[in-house]
Amino acid sequence: MKPAAPLRNAGRLFRLLLLTLFLPLPCSASGPLLVYDPSLSKDELPLWLAYLGGRTVYREKHKLPSPPSGEIIPTFGEEVSARGVAATFYSVMKLPRDPYWDDVMKVEKAGFLKQYVWIYLYRPSWPSAERPRDLEAFRKWSAANLRNHRPQTRGKLMVDKR
Repeated sequence: MKPAAPLRNAGRLFRLLLLTLFLPLPCSASGPLLVYDPSLSKDELPLWLAYLGGRTVYREKHKLPSPPSGEIIPTFGEEVSARGVAATFYSVMKLPRDPYWDDVMKVEKAGFLKQYVWIYLYRPSWPSAERPRDLEAFRKWSAANLRNHRPQTRGKLMVDKR
């Protein structure tokens, strides 16, 4: 039996509500611009908006400075937090399976999210003091559990000061 139309729409409304909770700042004129890959499908878009919203919230919470213009390069903590936010969003939403986020969920459940971010998404601007422990354990785990994995980042934050 098919659910009534209002129940089907309730899921969409719930997703919109979650997105607005994740994205309080970009809606203001002073917040960063959220730039996402225009080829994202309608099922992928909410996940990457959750990621960008997670970055935005982290930056605000930690009062991180932004460059005068251009791309805002994520800090290590920001990247870990944003991937965690998006992975949590993915785990609770009833979206079609996504191989990338399935892998990130496996990583998070194994307790290796920091190691994953450091190995797969490393930025030269990240201080070596933030390098997580157990990188070798993660490398062994990932060899068995992340075969053919390709890291993705399908959005960025920008400052556009004209």
